[in-house]
Amino acid sequence: MKCYYSIESNELCFIELFSSKYVIDDKVVVYYNEVMHDDDFFNRIYVKELDINSINEAIDKVRSRGIIPFIYSIHKNLNHRCGGCNYNYYDELATLIYRGPDRRNTIESIRVDVVSCIDELDGWIDVFTTSFSIRNYIDEVSKRIITAYRGARLRLGLALEDGIPVGCSALLVHDNTAGLYCLGVLKEHRRRGIATALISHAIDYALSQGYTLIVQTYKRDRLESLYSKSDFKHIYSKYIYLPDS
Repeated sequence: MKCYYSIESNELCFIELFSSKYVIDDKVVVYYNEVMHDDDFFNRIYVKELDINSINEAIDKVRSRGIIPFIYSIHKNLNHRCGGCNYNYYDELATLIYRGPDRRNTIESIRVDVVSCIDELDGWIDVFTTSFSIRNYIDEVSKRIITAYRGARLRLGLALEDGIPVGCSALLVHDNTAGLYCLGVLKEHRRRGIATALISHAIDYALSQGYTLIVQTYKRDRLESLYSKSDFKHIYSKYIYLPDS
């Protein structure tokens, strides 16, 4: 159980780098970004305990700000468990933990650098917003990531091919856990081992520091097999719902 709370704490700490927080009560908390209003990772109604009144209050809160109300809960079949509600299943966010051996990165053809100063952030931001198809939010991402980089325990990885940035990742260290986020590869450079190189780089760092390493992935992206090849194991999921419009 302690592991679960540490992982959730790490994830929410990362989300708060991009999102504002509004507490409904001790059962439901809202995270929102009014600029990135349709982003399903940085906007969420986080359900700690099932309470239909609290959830509906949160829905009204985010809708009033023009934000899509993505409901996150560890409970599957939310309608059955929360009587009187009518929410539509949207997706599943799987959480995986590294359970492999101590090892070193053996992918020599791809170089992974750590962003070491503010001046190097432009390349990371460009790859991140392009690979995740959020170029329309580049100004917001730039503002948030620069602030986070200056003030958080955030380690940004940049994969290069022939000296050109082609992949990105972010590691947030919190509560003795390293969370791997923002893993992206430019479309024209995929299936070349770049994501695996970034994952290996994160594993090497986490092991060297004695951190537990976790990663999350949406079911729709079908990337669990990629992580399982790098010795990540599924430990739990959160289920995402949308209310009827």
